[in-house]
Amino acid sequence: MSAGSTTAAQGRFRFTEWALTAMPSTALRYVGKCLTCMERSKDQSDPDVAQLWCLKHAGRTHHSGYELTLVQQFNATVAAPPATPAVAVQKVPVSDELAVALARYRERLPPEQFLSGQLTSEVAAIYGRESGALPQATELAERRESGALPQATELAERCRELLDDEDGEGFVVLQLAGLQDAAGSTAAFTRAVTALLALVATPLSVLKSQRLWNATDATAGAIPLHLEIPNSTWPPDYCAYLCVRADLNGQGRSLVSNSRRAVSRLGHCEAEVLSHQRYKIGPLRDLVGVGVEWPSFPVIDGMATQGGYVRFAPNMVNDSDTQDPYARATRSLEAELITGQRKVQLDAGDLLIVNQHLCCYGREPLGEGPADVPGGEEQLVLRSFLRRQGPPLSSGK
Repeated sequence: MSAGSTTAAQGRFRFTEWALTAMPSTALRYVGKCLTCMERSKDQSDPDVAQLWCLKHAGRTHHSGYELTLVQQFNATVAAPPATPAVAVQKVPVSDELAVALARYRERLPPEQFLSGQLTSEVAAIYGRESGALPQATELAERRESGALPQATELAERCRELLDDEDGEGFVVLQLAGLQDAAGSTAAFTRAVTALLALVATPLSVLKSQRLWNATDATAGAIPLHLEIPNSTWPPDYCAYLCVRADLNGQGRSLVSNSRRAVSRLGHCEAEVLSHQRYKIGPLRDLVGVGVEWPSFPVIDGMATQGGYVRFAPNMVNDSDTQDPYARATRSLEAELITGQRKVQLDAGDLLIVNQHLCCYGREPLGEGPADVPGGEEQLVLRSFLRRQGPPLSSGK
């Protein structure tokens, strides 16, 4: 049995963000822990008693690795951290020329048709062709617009580069205010955006009861960082968030955090716990295009970066038991996600696309006064999903 390092107090604090004062509340205690199953002994005043628990546990389970830790609980007075300004995120502009072309030609697109949740290959091809290589024009005005045609393909390629770069951000923001103005209505706007997204990947509907574009949570509270549909065997590859109306109070910034980098900052034992199939959230019904429900799933599924996911959701565990290793590991991951999050102020017409293999998404609160915002003027962000070509690289169960 190997003894762990002896410390006077356990826990990690980021003193650049939190101001705290600590006062010991108990005497020094000893805890034995199995490094295989993470089971822990009760706090003991005698180290021999804690070590004896480890030996008994080894005899019962045949687990070989153990840690004996000296701990001291303490009370901490925490002050709220200062407000964190939004880190400037480089948005990709879309030319007025391309916006007008997309708005014009979305009128000739066929109705959306789905097969197993994905836009059918025939319709998806038309959407991509119409937006990226518009048909030959005969009228002079249309020929002038044809100068925008290569821009759509180049824009889609640039999006894929930014989204799939494992050393990059894992997300991209497009400025489509010009397209929103040219489209004239929300229905026309989303239809034109769908055509543009079809060049990046295949539009995906995940529930039989939902449309391709659906409003995100419109309540005033925050939306914690999370992976969309983490308890399916094949979550969407990309998520698209389209800001139709910005918050009048300037609140409700979108949050994106690189989940892979957050995992890399965890300790080995925490990462090991997160790989166990012990996490659950509420059941899903009428799933389509995302595999089947995975009732108990791992947060870290062990698949390759561009095939697997960090399946984080804040409601996966009941964290009322502070000694539960699964709850502690989840909260450690959440803390790292929050530390590394980027804050993006979405303006009307902005389109945020997130690679779910690399990132989690969330939103800050809308702030005070959302109930006073006139009807039809509150923040409206629509969400849609995308699927890359090919079978799932993460098999789930």
